[in-house]
Amino acid sequence: MLRDAWTIGIVVMAALLAVTAGADGELKCIQKPMFWLAGQQTRIMIQTPADCGKLEVSYPQALELFDRWPHQAGDSTQRFYFRALESLAAGEITFKSGDYELAVPVQVLAWAEVTEPAKFEFEGLALPRIFPMDGEDAHKSDTSFVPQATLAALMDVFHVRDDTLFKSVFGFHGGGGDSHDGACGSLCAGTAMISYFFGRTRTEFDLRMHNCEATGIVKRLHEMFEAEYGGIRCRDVQKKMFGREFDVWKEEDLKTFLEMGGHDTKCPEVVGKGAMWAAGLIWDELSREERVKRVRVD
Repeated sequence: MLRDAWTIGIVVMAALLAVTAGADGELKCIQKPMFWLAGQQTRIMIQTPADCGKLEVSYPQALELFDRWPHQAGDSTQRFYFRALESLAAGEITFKSGDYELAVPVQVLAWAEVTEPAKFEFEGLALPRIFPMDGEDAHKSDTSFVPQATLAALMDVFHVRDDTLFKSVFGFHGGGGDSHDGACGSLCAGTAMISYFFGRTRTEFDLRMHNCEATGIVKRLHEMFEAEYGGIRCRDVQKKMFGREFDVWKEEDLKTFLEMGGHDTKCPEVVGKGAMWAAGLIWDELSREERVKRVRVD
């Protein structure tokens, strides 16, 4: 069983549902989020009949369609990339081409709702809360460190146990050795987990095989951090979260950082968002027919 609120929250938030519909000759939604949080990006995939043209899309103002896969005649799948701009209790995205039409229901949660018990279930798994801003949590303490806290949550979600991988991300905390000039540790951990699933193996490297499957996925995670924090460095995140940056090698800065909730609320929030985004991207790329066999869900 999934062991804590971190794991339950992220897996349900991140898991993308394969939604089936009708027989051949109809539009089918084959990938969409169960629900979104404001600010989250995701992909919706629509399977189309052979004679279907380019789909026209209408959607609520709470969403932004920021990209779509270029359509070519004969395509059997059309992909759309949305960003949730604000909360939405209930709405629909409508896809239409000629006589073909499909309405896909959507819901966007506000971040104020993340500590509340959720009303959703995924494959029988209840969701008590998405992110534990208050109270005790296995991955929330002053000794967790952002990269390992993020990776621990992702490992729990995907039932991965790899101490070598876990150890390898430790030094990225605080932008790398608490330098604050490198990438946020949560981004580094998400990148590591994406690469665990989709990265180039040593055998592929030795054979000079050009496997860059992880590159585009990591780029999307990078863009999520930039959009949320105005940059990807630890100091960028600090400026957004605290209104200033810190040098925690200095005793006075470290004291102020802790007094302002660095280890109690601010860093845990970054961990929660980073883990959620990375888990969503991983699920987005996993084929539920084939690759999902690698992931065991109790």
